[in-house]
Amino acid sequence: MEGPLPDSLYQMVDAAFTLSIHPRYADDLMEGVVDSLTRMIFKYSKELSGIPVAFDDVRFVTAKHAISDCLGTISVDVSCRFLVFAPAEGDELVGEVTLVSSLHVAFLVQDTFHGTCNNIAEQLKVVKDAEGAMKFVDPRDEDIFVEVGTQIRVQIDRVEIVKHGIQLCCTFLGVA
Repeated sequence: MEGPLPDSLYQMVDAAFTLSIHPRYADDLMEGVVDSLTRMIFKYSKELSGIPVAFDDVRFVTAKHAISDCLGTISVDVSCRFLVFAPAEGDELVGEVTLVSSLHVAFLVQDTFHGTCNNIAEQLKVVKDAEGAMKFVDPRDEDIFVEVGTQIRVQIDRVEIVKHGIQLCCTFLGVA
């Protein structure tokens, strides 16, 4: 099964790779393959068009493996299935606010993926509470506010690739 999961920001992706395995795994190549694939988890992958969060069904594509003369590593062709976090423009999601500034809020999606909402100052006004912490308040309804810990609904405007991950740039839709 490959493709997006129903109502999800995740996709199942079947992939094939040629991996360079350290010679210490010569007696157990599968252990070396699993170690190599595990290092791919939670890092953006151009080949997978997202961030792999899990893998399974690991198989050797060929029975023969080559040892590199220069590096001494073992080249192994493998296939496996990845669960990939792959949000796209227009997707809606819920995140928990982790930072409030005068211009934007930052949030985490599923306690893992970082996003920002830069247009929130256009919709809500910023105020400071009794302890001096910033929060956004809806001018039409003072009971609706956004502060650290608030669950917010956002729509993804763009997905930016940053070092080892992605940045979700979003439009604020409301409090979840």
